[in-house]
Amino acid sequence: MRVAVVLGVLTTLISMALALIVYGQHLTEAKLNLQNLQLDQSERARTGQLKERQWIVNLLEGQVESKKKNLEEMDVEVKKLTEEQGKMKAEIDTCLATKKTTEDELAPIQKEMSDIEASFNTEKETWNGEITNLKKQMEERSKVCDFVKKNSTDAYVMKLCPTNEGAANAEAAPAQANETSAPKQ
Repeated sequence: MRVAVVLGVLTTLISMALALIVYGQHLTEAKLNLQNLQLDQSERARTGQLKERQWIVNLLEGQVESKKKNLEEMDVEVKKLTEEQGKMKAEIDTCLATKKTTEDELAPIQKEMSDIEASFNTEKETWNGEITNLKKQMEERSKVCDFVKKNSTDAYVMKLCPTNEGAANAEAAPAQANETSAPKQ
């Protein structure tokens, strides 16, 4: 009987140990399932983040390619503009050289022209002074008029040497001369 009791106790102990093992396995399985769910959620979140980052990387790579293409086009345009600028600079230099030679050629001509204008103005002033003197002499009674006959009827003589009576006739004579010289319409 002792053996039976020991066997019964041993069987009971083994059964309890097996029950504990089974119960522990269920707890371990529940823990593992919970960890599995957490890992699945974490994996989904990380996959979403990875896809989002990959999308951003693809977008940025597309923009980089587009900008590189634009940069190459601009480089070509810059080279064209640089060549045009060089040509224009050469044209400007040529034009400035031509301008300088033209100015050098014009300088003596302009000096001569200013000298001619100065001498012309001097001559003009001299002749204007002479005309003014002659007008004054015409307005004044000439000493020659003392020797002209006082009752002369010649219009030119009356104009140059008017007498008190002939002064009115001298003024009328030019008016008559203007009327006869005017063209008839």
